[in-house]
Amino acid sequence: MGGGQRIVFIYGSLDMGGVETYILRLSNWLVSRGIAVTLLLVKPGKLDSLLLPAVVRVYGVTDNAVFLKKKGIPAEAEDALRSATILFALDPFSSFRTTALLSRSNPLARVAHGVFHPRIYFLHDPRPTGSDRLMKKLLQDVLEPSNLLFMNEACRASHGREFGLDFSNASVFPLPIAGVREVPCGARGRRIVSVGRLTSFKTYNLYMLDVVRELLDRGFHDVRWDVYGDGPMRPEMLKRVDELSLTGHVFMHGEIAYQQFSDAVCGAEVFVGMGTALIEAAAHGVVCVPAIDSANAKSYGYFHDLDGYSVGEHASAAPSIPVTELIVDIFNLDDWAYQALVAEEVARARQFDIETIGGRFLETTSRTQSVESHRRLPPSMRWRYATIVLMGTMAGFFSKAVAKGLRIVLPTSMWIRLREMNRRRHAVKNRSELSA
Repeated sequence: MGGGQRIVFIYGSLDMGGVETYILRLSNWLVSRGIAVTLLLVKPGKLDSLLLPAVVRVYGVTDNAVFLKKKGIPAEAEDALRSATILFALDPFSSFRTTALLSRSNPLARVAHGVFHPRIYFLHDPRPTGSDRLMKKLLQDVLEPSNLLFMNEACRASHGREFGLDFSNASVFPLPIAGVREVPCGARGRRIVSVGRLTSFKTYNLYMLDVVRELLDRGFHDVRWDVYGDGPMRPEMLKRVDELSLTGHVFMHGEIAYQQFSDAVCGAEVFVGMGTALIEAAAHGVVCVPAIDSANAKSYGYFHDLDGYSVGEHASAAPSIPVTELIVDIFNLDDWAYQALVAEEVARARQFDIETIGGRFLETTSRTQSVESHRRLPPSMRWRYATIVLMGTMAGFFSKAVAKGLRIVLPTSMWIRLREMNRRRHAVKNRSELSA
């Protein structure tokens, strides 16, 4: 199957998240079929140890190396770009680096840019940062629709509406899972589980506390919600646990390793969440209630009710089914009806199996533009992005210096600007986890 293909993925680092596990699964699947894979990464990540030995990793392919340093990226990265047959960038920042590196790449290589969140190119609207505005220009003025791989139809539609662009020529390539569990491990017992980052667009992290309170008030006294993940919403969630008297019913376990996912979801009766975690929970035989991106406590039904490859995005109509009622209906099912519902969830998850989806990767990328046909970054955009990279580097340097007790004298306006840049720099690091 290899046929001389050499695929280069460009990304930040393989920490926990939907895109990261996507890279892990697809890379391992490709090399197991004789296809050469190289990952050009900013730094090592938590999932690196799960990559097969044949997957080549090159670190140090940073924005600084690409846009600021004369020495530039590592020699191994240069070699990979020159011999690549497919270049695949997996988020907007990686797309910026990839587009800047086209002149060093095999001119016949195909280029693909992944879009794996329904708002990834307009995440901070209505208050976009300088880098946000550049990302929009990148999508509008540089990237061709035929080079884009959207994770599902809803993601493609949301970007089309936002930018007024026709993305009908863009491909859909969903987030794959490793496969379904042979013996489902979901169980009755009124245990609800969620796995994912505790971040603001995952509004279920807050409304599920009210759902648990309502379930208790309706007589489900043995209900419990196990939350696996960490993030900026944790303090607010803990406060709400106390306010709603949910101690003993809500358990916040913190972040878990990828290998511990099965341990977390097995034995659950219901999973509430989105992204790859939703698919994987269904693949384990747990009935899943999709949490809709940035929505209130309503959904479209269960996982198998979603259209296309949706994993928690908004459809054309607003979600209308209360999450509480979906969970109550599950709790009230007899065992036969529950197992029938589990079977529907597992069948839906099977559509995301890497064995089903992986084979489409080469076919999908073969329709993208080549390096020689791909638009280049205009000098003005390259200069503006390099300036943002420099400011971000300075913000990080000054923050570390102050943390070590060093006294640095700068104008107040510059301190304010640097503090904001540093805050945004850390917020941006979380983008890679948005599909988790």
